[in-house]
Amino acid sequence: MWPPRVRMSRLRRPRCGRYVPGLAVRASRPPVERSPPRERSSSRCRGPLPIAARAAVSRAVADLAALSARSGPASASDIALARLKNSAAAARLAAARLGLRHLTVRAPGAGTVNALLTAPGAPVDGTTAIASVTNLSRLAVRVDLSEFDVARVKSGLTAKVSVDALGGKVFKGKVVFAALAGTDKDGVVTYPVTVSLKGVHGPRPGMNASVRIIIAQHDDVIQVPIDAVSQDDEDHATVEVIGSDGKTSTRTVELGLANNKSVEVVSGLHAGEHLAVEAAADTGGD
Repeated sequence: MWPPRVRMSRLRRPRCGRYVPGLAVRASRPPVERSPPRERSSSRCRGPLPIAARAAVSRAVADLAALSARSGPASASDIALARLKNSAAAARLAAARLGLRHLTVRAPGAGTVNALLTAPGAPVDGTTAIASVTNLSRLAVRVDLSEFDVARVKSGLTAKVSVDALGGKVFKGKVVFAALAGTDKDGVVTYPVTVSLKGVHGPRPGMNASVRIIIAQHDDVIQVPIDAVSQDDEDHATVEVIGSDGKTSTRTVELGLANNKSVEVVSGLHAGEHLAVEAAADTGGD
């Protein structure tokens, strides 16, 4: 009876650099049962395989090589044990390939990477932040308002945001958050308010901006400089009207909306009339 001649088949490495060496046991006489066909990977190469999986495959290959180098015939138990080790190594390799799918980090939303928070080779886990991603088309401005101003601010109000670095260019925004609790700093209480900017191009995170929140808006009204309005002894708003003869007279008016520069006159004044405004005090030395 001729002893079987056992030899290893050629090991081929796929182009992507990942392979599972499969071994075919062939005998000239008598025939020996062949091992399972070599496993082929249909997935694209996604990086080096884990060291532990490759080591397991290498050990299985070494065991089969030692078995094939024996001068005597291989027993059924030896072949079964070698086949079991090879199958276990292939299973570990398949599990490692499955784990490679989770190594691709995906951002929760679209945006632009503006900072890297780790370095190549640094240990990371599922809770480690590796990059900062900002959606430059959806920016927000945070402003601190006094307790008097925030009382009239609510979500949904329109705002105008001017960016200093862009020459004061004005962008339209909307109030999306107004804090209910204030922050006390050195005895001054302020309330943070967030204004959202959508679909804008030009502003970048960190730029200085000025915000004007529109509480209410009236069109086609009479407005006068706020310095032209004073109060009488009964706390009525009054203005000094200049008549056609150049003389001034005090007139009581009803006021409406106001900002830090002008105020609306609801009644008591007609368009085209002239008012006397007190000149600012001259603080110059000459």
